[in-house]
Amino acid sequence: MVFLFDDLELDTSLFELRRGGVRVPLEPQVFSVLAYLVAHRDRVVSKEELMDEVWGGRFVSETAVTSRIKQARRALGDDGKSQRVIRTVHARGYRFRRGHRRAGHAGEARSAGFPSTGPGPLRGHGRAAHRVPGHRPR
Repeated sequence: MVFLFDDLELDTSLFELRRGGVRVPLEPQVFSVLAYLVAHRDRVVSKEELMDEVWGGRFVSETAVTSRIKQARRALGDDGKSQRVIRTVHARGYRFRRGHRRAGHAGEARSAGFPSTGPGPLRGHGRAAHRVPGHRPR
């Protein structure tokens, strides 16, 4: 599944983040944290939940989570001060803040949410694509 927001594409099938079609290098755990936040962007995700889901129950410190969030923000062009994409909710966790639109067939766009179990592939694309408001198609 491909999630589009700003000038970025998060491709969960290929495990890639792309800016303007160019791959942005990410460590696997940073990608996993980002993908999990995007998939659950409708709510705040706690550090404990991220630790369980991304690290599979292995013991990790909160510093490891904080470090991966910082790296994800940097890759998105965000930072801990502005928090325009990934917001820290004090004593609660993190929330992905971008809205989006889903691209339909033949370039049609309609409002929609990121489904947790995405729709079938778009004709001629091989993967589902989801577009965020403000993103301009190439």
